Amino acid sequence: MNQPIVSRRRPNRNRLLLITDAVIASTQIRCLSPFDRLRQAGALEWRLARLAEFSTGDVGWPDAVVFSRVATPAAVALLDVFRRLGTPVVYDFDDDFLHVEDPGNPRLCAYYRRPEIRRAIKHMLSRTDRVVVSTEPLAELARRYNRRVTTIENCLDLTLLRGVEATATGQETVIGYAGTPHREGDFTWVTPALERLLASHAGQLKLHFMGFAPKALQGRPEVVCEPFEADYSRFIRRLAQTGWAVGLAPLEDHRSKLAKSDVKFLEYGACRIAGVYSDVLPYRSVEDGRAGLRAANRPDSWYRAICRLLSDPDLRRDIVSNAYARVREDREVAGAAEAWRGLLREMRPATGAARGAAGNVSPGGIRLRRALRRFEASRRRGVGARKRLKRWLRAASPGIYGLLKRLDRHLSRQRGGSRSLGDRHE
Repeated sequence: MNQPIVSRRRPNRNRLLLITDAVIASTQIRCLSPFDRLRQAGALEWRLARLAEFSTGDVGWPDAVVFSRVATPAAVALLDVFRRLGTPVVYDFDDDFLHVEDPGNPRLCAYYRRPEIRRAIKHMLSRTDRVVVSTEPLAELARRYNRRVTTIENCLDLTLLRGVEATATGQETVIGYAGTPHREGDFTWVTPALERLLASHAGQLKLHFMGFAPKALQGRPEVVCEPFEADYSRFIRRLAQTGWAVGLAPLEDHRSKLAKSDVKFLEYGACRIAGVYSDVLPYRSVEDGRAGLRAANRPDSWYRAICRLLSDPDLRRDIVSNAYARVREDREVAGAAEAWRGLLREMRPATGAARGAAGNVSPGGIRLRRALRRFEASRRRGVGARKRLKRWLRAASPGIYGLLKRLDRHLSRQRGGSRSLGDRHE
């Protein structure tokens, strides 16, 4: 279990707590990288807390809180505690969780259709002080629940690629794809095009898949498959080493996927790979013929686009150069870090020293802080202390008792089972 952090804070330096279920690529791109950049600049002190390991002793530490993608009953209960304390809360997300459509991943769809998860998502959207999203379609969705919405585009930390060079790929030209599993639907139009390419360019091509490979192509001698790499720093460095001639970025024309960002363009651009992208909303910002090629979601369109890159090395070099320049100039992580700095500065009147004075915290918030300290101490002292705390809370503040009881119950469930404050068998 995490221990409360005691730190010597620089004056006017915000303390930020990032809360998430798990650190995935989205967390790295949207939060870890820009927050690290701000920490390096001396503008932010931040730490990460996984919800399943959350300690209530950490509740009083931050000046502001960011929930990244997490939307569960435990997150809702924790949000309500921060609101009671007067701590500003941001909800950051980059997927349309309310309209998930992914036939290739039925478990994911079933999860986000659960009533308690849908209620939690809407609660997080409507009750946080600010919602931060990655795209305009997500901003439109968020504004239905909260008028305080900020768009911060996904950006890439190019320092992750320092010292990385592409390896030689041999005589064969390599076409590749890198992404998460369960992407069969995105390849509906691309797989037939690739099969046709392997026939028309026999002995000249190799297909390289990282994280996902279409079932129809697995096992062929021209196809190389690598497992999914969950660590984003290792993933992006491995991608930069591949030396692919062409990178594929297909995307289905579904409502939830149209809210996604152009992260594949950032990755291929940063790794100096010429990309072919589905001609759908997330990739309309890719200048066709200059920073990449866009292909309609039809097998013939994908076949022609890939053939065009394979047959024109000069076009590939120009696209690589232009895409890298755009990422470096417009979509490097410094831009996202500055956007977060501005947002936190905007919320500054309610944070830092201004919030730290007892006179600026509501009486209810002061009582809650005292209760949290006693609550955390009771965890270390055993069942007897928890019983005494339960009696004290019921008598001193029934409202706070109910809030803490709900928080502890949901956090215990999130962890997978330790006994909660409201356990009848305590």
